[in-house]
Amino acid sequence: MSAQNKMSSPLHRLRVLVVAVQSYGNLGDELETAPLFYRLHEWGVEQLDALLAPFTLKMAKDYNSEVPPALAKAGSLNPSIVGTVYRECPRLENYDVIIHAPGPHCYNDLLDAACKANVPVVIYGISLKSKDQARKLWSNRSCLRLVAIREPRSMKILLRIIKESTFVIRFPWNKESTFVVRVPLPWNTKCQVPMVMSSDIGMTFEDYADYAKLDIFREEFSQALPRQYVVFFPRGKLREQTVMLSKNKNSKSLSIRATGRVAKEWKITTDVVFATSDPDWDADMFKSLQSEWPDIQQVSCTSIEQMWALIQGSQAVYTARYHPGVSTLINKKSLIVLPSHPGEIFKMEGLKQESTKLSYEQMKNNNAKAWKSLYSALANIQLENYGVSSETSINRPLT
Repeated sequence: MSAQNKMSSPLHRLRVLVVAVQSYGNLGDELETAPLFYRLHEWGVEQLDALLAPFTLKMAKDYNSEVPPALAKAGSLNPSIVGTVYRECPRLENYDVIIHAPGPHCYNDLLDAACKANVPVVIYGISLKSKDQARKLWSNRSCLRLVAIREPRSMKILLRIIKESTFVIRFPWNKESTFVVRVPLPWNTKCQVPMVMSSDIGMTFEDYADYAKLDIFREEFSQALPRQYVVFFPRGKLREQTVMLSKNKNSKSLSIRATGRVAKEWKITTDVVFATSDPDWDADMFKSLQSEWPDIQQVSCTSIEQMWALIQGSQAVYTARYHPGVSTLINKKSLIVLPSHPGEIFKMEGLKQESTKLSYEQMKNNNAKAWKSLYSALANIQLENYGVSSETSINRPLT
């Protein structure tokens, strides 16, 4: 970016560190993370660095890779957009704001560190799976500038914690002890942090998809796999713990049966495709499926455009994976949420709730509101730190 363009960019003074970046190669990582980096780049952020999430580092180690697979593919952490990609936490004092990347968890240890360093924090597009996680998040509200939650279920958990917030008054009882009274905080005192329902940030990937590539895949699938039912299984070996497959006698249909607490069965025609959005992780599972079900075609999706084309040509999508589900909603196809393993249940239930209660237009509107709130938070931080107000004329700053 030239010096003149940099100075005319809305947020050109900000030094931003995006933390907890999920980027080990799963297509869902790119779907939810890329829009954030692309949008910050469009807004002209001067210094944009990334700190990888612990799970990404674990996967890189498991793959014996110096660089996590998604980084090697350019993808959402394209070096023309992102400066330094850290494996270990840098000095947070060197940044004007910390943005917690979209994902299924809130890494509260990073939030603790940012608050101790007195650096403002934005939580953007996350899930909260428990009251304990929400309580830890809210305990650091003094440094929060925005909290964007992606599912109604997670927002309900957080609001319950806020409602229960109290402050403590300690009265001397005797020389050895004090008498403690917990007093409820008034709502306007409790909730001074802007909060928005963002829906999954992947809804914005429509702005950045390669539509020429999408058309090529769409044409290929229309000829090879017309009007199939697509099934995305729980990852890896967890498939056997959650769903079982069986062929129905005397009929051309396949049964998918839940193996957990919920006794449920789905029968679909044999026009089925087994698909994955994480080919590396699911390689062994797909070998097993190929052996058990040699007549059923498999598709290992290596790009979001390929996954979208497969979904667009389908009759319906059965999924135990979160972002194939989000992609199904983006492409306005029928979605059936399958059972998932315990660690994924909270977000899959959130996806099911969102798919039944919100329309595509409402989820897109949630994304738009979240982007506006993010821009406003960052503009205020830049004004506080540098006395520089932002302009709003650059590439979709507020949509």
